[in-house]
Amino acid sequence: MDGLYIALIVVNFALIALPPALERRRRRAARRGLTPIGAVKQGEKVRIMGSAVARGPLRTSPVLQRRCIGYRVVVECDEYGGFPRVHTVIEQEEFDSFVLADGTGQALLHGPFAIELKPVNHNQGGRNDLPPAVLDLLEERGVRAPVRGDPRTFTYVETVLMPGDAIIAGGYATIEVDPGGRSSHRDPPVICHLKGTDDARVVITRAG
Repeated sequence: MDGLYIALIVVNFALIALPPALERRRRRAARRGLTPIGAVKQGEKVRIMGSAVARGPLRTSPVLQRRCIGYRVVVECDEYGGFPRVHTVIEQEEFDSFVLADGTGQALLHGPFAIELKPVNHNQGGRNDLPPAVLDLLEERGVRAPVRGDPRTFTYVETVLMPGDAIIAGGYATIEVDPGGRSSHRDPPVICHLKGTDDARVVITRAG
């Protein structure tokens, strides 16, 4: 009996000294205001961090021609008519649902998204400074391209999300039964979803 008592003490000490990896990740994430995906609860407003994983075929960004999960391109025109006036002439965004994985589980992210990633490509200037892809976008939208001596200045910005990018996503979580989700011997397999709406978009930012 004494031997069993000592064994229980040793086991309990080991559990305290060596917490499960999930618990260690949960504590580290909590200090940053993040929730491990495997610990997300139904209806919570959470911020989760992980690596972006494509759920479907990759698409090609129009300016950089990068194979990516999604992209956003904004072209603005600065007109001088006595005072500066800037307006957006092109705002194009293509993002399908994608997966976020952090080692404790996976979450499916659904738009609409509020993309707050740092742009990977931007420039401004006249016709000689704009890449052919941007000029093509202007033509498609029926916007007159700049010519020599044109007082207008165009600025373009392209943002892309690549597979493997480390990001943070924020939104309201729902837990749904899914054959590909996590499960236990008592519960069916489930997976976390973050679903955006026009009034509450899923916010996507770069981790770090």
